[in-house]
Amino acid sequence: LFSLVGLWQKPDTTIEFPYKSLRPGQKKLIRAVWDAIGTSTKLFACAPTGIGKTPAVLYPALRALEKGKISQVFYASPKNTLKMQAAATVEALQKVRGLRTIVLSAKMSLCPHKKEECEAKFCDYRENFEEKLSDAMIFLTAFSCITEKELLSAAEHFHICPFALAKKMVRFCQVVIGDYNHVLDPARAVFTPQKNALLLVDEAHNLP
Repeated sequence: LFSLVGLWQKPDTTIEFPYKSLRPGQKKLIRAVWDAIGTSTKLFACAPTGIGKTPAVLYPALRALEKGKISQVFYASPKNTLKMQAAATVEALQKVRGLRTIVLSAKMSLCPHKKEECEAKFCDYRENFEEKLSDAMIFLTAFSCITEKELLSAAEHFHICPFALAKKMVRFCQVVIGDYNHVLDPARAVFTPQKNALLLVDEAHNLP
């Protein structure tokens, strides 16, 4: 086991809306999200395509992180393109970048052997996992946004399971972006909301 000191960093960032003017409906949505965070209430928001829902929702969420009102944001989305759009928005909203974001991928996408099901005792990437974990996690802290590319790079460099590594990194990132099942499926969840964590669900009408 290794010391976790330094892996979790208090957000040292400046959040600023990146566009000169708000689109119709954005101000109302920003205020609704901010108020819901402040009162710890659930918010169901429905808005037409094209108003810029992603920045309008993430802006108050990141401001809440900046102000210490919440400890972590999990953004659940049903599509990879939407996950990357959310990650790009998180980066764009930071005038001064200080947040660490991780974008979670499916196990099959990350597995070097491309196996959906595996047994740790038979996988060379899981051998001596705990011994290699410290160096791999420190390697990843050099990136403000950790995606499949960075996880696979760490896997190759340290010969470590990238999926298991991603699950370990979740608790050390202020923003976690993943699929619905990463947080809502008890059998596959890799994210357990911490105290004062915020859950944002994109396209929630797709939920069963």
